[in-house]
Amino acid sequence: MNLKSAFFMALVVLSSLGASASGTAIDCDANKNKELLRIKQGETLFYKQINFVSTTDISVQLEKRTEDGSKEIRNGVFFEKDSALYVLLPFQVNDVPGKYVLKVTERDSGKCLFEKQVVLVKNPFPVHRSRSWKKVEVSEKTQEKIDAEKSAIRASYLMNGAGGSWLNGFGLPIERNGTIGMVTHPFGEIRKGRGKNSKYVRIHFGVDLRAPQGYPVKSIGDGVVVLVGERYVAEGNLTVISHGNDIFSLYLHQSSVDVKEGEKVLAGQVIGKVGETGAAFGPHLDLRIRVNGVFIDPIQFIKTLHKN
Repeated sequence: MNLKSAFFMALVVLSSLGASASGTAIDCDANKNKELLRIKQGETLFYKQINFVSTTDISVQLEKRTEDGSKEIRNGVFFEKDSALYVLLPFQVNDVPGKYVLKVTERDSGKCLFEKQVVLVKNPFPVHRSRSWKKVEVSEKTQEKIDAEKSAIRASYLMNGAGGSWLNGFGLPIERNGTIGMVTHPFGEIRKGRGKNSKYVRIHFGVDLRAPQGYPVKSIGDGVVVLVGERYVAEGNLTVISHGNDIFSLYLHQSSVDVKEGEKVLAGQVIGKVGETGAAFGPHLDLRIRVNGVFIDPIQFIKTLHKN
C-alpha cells in the first residue's frame, strides 16, 4: 500500500478541482455542496484538497453555526505539499453533535477559497464501573509535585517542531501479537466509581494497550522528544514527542525511557519499555495523542494516517 492509498483507507476523503489563493473561489457555500464529511466525537477528520496552490497565507477553520446566527470558530491543522492541501480537524469528546463547516480563506482579505459541510455524530463511549476508580487524597507536598509535573507537560506543548512530518504516516507503538497490543481500555471510556465512590466520574483521554513488563515501546511517527518525565505521580515514566503542526504523542507508565529530550526519533524506533509506573494497575502502555490542543482517539488517528 502506498502513502496515497493509506490516506484513503480510514475516512471518506473528498477531492475537488482545487483552488488557488489568487484564483477563483470554489464551493464557498457549504449548504450547496451535497457531499458531507462525517466524523464522530473524539475523532480526527482528515481532508485532502488536490490541485491546491496558495500564493498568500491561508486560514483553515472549523465553524459551528448556531441558530441565532453566531459562530464558534477553531483553527485546523494544515500543511501544503505537492500542490495539495492536507487538513486535520480534531473533535473533542464533548463537542456538540450537528453540522459544522470546514472553511479555507485568504488570511488577509478573508476571501473564501472553499467550504465543506462536516457532520459530527454522537460517539457512544463505553462506561466502565470499578471500585478502583476513586479520588485519591494526597499530601500537600505530593500535590505540589503533581502541579509541577502538569506544568512541565503543558510547557512541552509549546515546543512544536517543523510541520509536515505527519504526512509520512503513523504506526502503532506496540505491534499486535496475540493479546499483546490489545486495547484494554479505549479512548473516551467513562470511568465511574462504585459504592461510596459512585460520584467519581472521569474520562479516559488515552488508550491502554496490553503488553508485559519490559516490552518495547515504539514511536508512532517521526518527531522530536520534547519531554522525558521521570517517576511522575500520575503518568509515571513519560515521553512526549512532537510530530510538528501541533501534533504530540504521549507514552505513559513506562518502566524505562531510552531517549533524551531534544533527540530526533523515527517512526518505529524503540523509545522505552512497558511498565506500571505512576497511577497504573499492572503493566501496560497508555498512549495519548494531542492534535491542536485536543486529545483525540489514538487508534482512529493512527488508522487514518496509516504508516506503510
